Amino acid sequence: MGSVRTPVLLLVAMALAAALLTAGCGRLLAPSTETEPPWKDTPAPFETEAPMPTADASGVVPGCPVTLAEARAAVPDLARGPDVGEPFKNVIGDCQFWFGGLSIGRPDGVGILVFDAEGQGLHLWDSVRTDPTFPNATDISGLGDDAFVTGSPHVTDLWAVKGQIGLHIMAGRALTTEQLAALARAAFARLKP
Repeated sequence: MGSVRTPVLLLVAMALAAALLTAGCGRLLAPSTETEPPWKDTPAPFETEAPMPTADASGVVPGCPVTLAEARAAVPDLARGPDVGEPFKNVIGDCQFWFGGLSIGRPDGVGILVFDAEGQGLHLWDSVRTDPTFPNATDISGLGDDAFVTGSPHVTDLWAVKGQIGLHIMAGRALTTEQLAALARAAFARLKP
């Protein structure tokens, strides 16, 4: 049985190689209406991302309500940032700070989203309180008009509203309520609610 199988596999491999060679050469042998020879195809233009905003003299980066120094004051293990994202829908600020060292899986850091809460105000995060994706909603008194943390078994998200500004701060690892609240206070201090 093994002696019959080897020649059959060899024939299949040779037929596949011949088909690939013919398909590859077919473009070179076929008449062309292109003005450039096929081997001189122009590569797609190199796309560059917009440069990251840079910090001003006080450390403020446009699009982020917290400086790296303020973020480190709240969460000392943060090593770099902010990386700023593009605003979308009612998100008016989006930035991330990163913990030092290597992480397995997704990048390990803290993200801050700033929302325009106009029209919803105090009720911006009502649906989060009953969403099973964000368990154990625990109120934080004295932070804005409404604030709470979520997470199980450890706290990983903070939700807050002050005036017409909403914050969602999320962490890739467990933080204390005090750390998340300190980040929110720093953000609210710079934002105009």
